[in-house]
Amino acid sequence: MYRLRQISIKTANLNPSCSALLKRAAATGPNSSSKHADGSSFVIQAVGEKDMVGPPDKVSNIRPIRFHIPANESPVEKEYRLTRQEVLQWNQDFWSNHNTKFLKERNEFIENEQRKKCNNDPLSADEMSVFYKQFLDNNWQVHVKYNAEWYKKNIGLMLQSFKILVLKSFGRLNRSS
Repeated sequence: MYRLRQISIKTANLNPSCSALLKRAAATGPNSSSKHADGSSFVIQAVGEKDMVGPPDKVSNIRPIRFHIPANESPVEKEYRLTRQEVLQWNQDFWSNHNTKFLKERNEFIENEQRKKCNNDPLSADEMSVFYKQFLDNNWQVHVKYNAEWYKKNIGLMLQSFKILVLKSFGRLNRSS
C-alpha cells in the first residue's frame, strides 16, 4: 500500500488569483500520480495549460513531469510529447539503478573498512575518497554509454521540437479535433 504525500497550502496570505487557482486545482481532483522508490507516492494535478513538475524522487533525484495534453494536439506534437515521456522514464530508470548501486556499494565499503579498523567510527574524507575513485573507475564505461545515449536522445528531441516549430511557422501543423 502506498503512503500518499499531501501538501496543504494556506490560501489566506496568497493573492486572490493564486488562491482561486489552488481552489480550482483541489476541486478537479488528482489526475496523475507517481510512485517514489521508497513506496510512497505523490499526486500532480494538472492546472491550466502547462506541464506540471513534481518533487524529486528520493533515489534518482529526477523530478517527474506531468505533460499537458492539449485538446487539439497534432500527431507530430503527440509523438514529441510521448518521446519526451520515454526519455524522462529512461533517465529515471538509469539514475534509480545507478544510485541504488552506488549506495549499496558505499555501505558495503564502509562496513568492510570499519571491520578492518575494528571500530564503528565514521570514515574520513580521505578514506572515502578511495571508494569514490574506485566506483567512478569501475563505472566509467557505463557513464560514457549513458552520456552518448543522452546526447542522442536530446538531439532527437531538439529535431522533433524544431520540426513542430517549422510546421507552426508555415501553418502546416495538422491539429486533431
